[in-house]
This record gives sequence, structure tokens and C-alpha cells, in this order.
Amino acid sequence: MSRKKKYRGTVEEDNIDELPESFWENAEPGHIFLPKILGKENAEKLMSGKVGRPRALDPKQPVKLRLDSDVLAFLRSTGKGWQTRVNKALRELMEKGAL
Repeated sequence: MSRKKKYRGTVEEDNIDELPESFWENAEPGHIFLPKILGKENAEKLMSGKVGRPRALDPKQPVKLRLDSDVLAFLRSTGKGWQTRVNKALRELMEKGAL
């Protein structure tokens, strides 16, 4: 199982101009300028530290499951999302009372 590598660009410091003193004289703290450009609600959300995907009310649980190698190979061969499809199939069997 491989993880995607995050792109990390490079910056050549020699190519970056220094900010003039006037920039710092006119700079405003984030809690003042963010609402101006993002709107009050979005700025509050950003500054609250609660950004990103909301937590699930009933999160999935990681499990260790032993499967026959040919079964696992077949499931993986169905492509991305195979674990979600297995979960759905098991749920359907459970709801039918077939397990």
C-alpha cells in the first residue's frame, strides 16, 4: 500500500523581493482583514481551527480480517473503493438476516 506524496514546491530566495516598509505600516491583523475578504462567517470558521471534513457521527472502525488470498486478490482487482463495496455488501446481507 503506497501513500501519495504531497507536492512540495521549491522557492528560490534570491528571486523574492523584500516587502517595503509601507506594507508593514498598513498591515492589519488577521481577525480584522479576514472578515473583509472572506466574510464574517467564513473568517470565524477559519480562525476557529475547525476547518476540514466534519467528524462522522458513527465513524468506521478499523479491523483486522483474515481472508483467503484469492478472495482478497479479487476484491482488490475491482479497483479503488473495494473496502466500501465490501462494507455495503455485508450491510445488505446483515439487513436481510443472511449472516
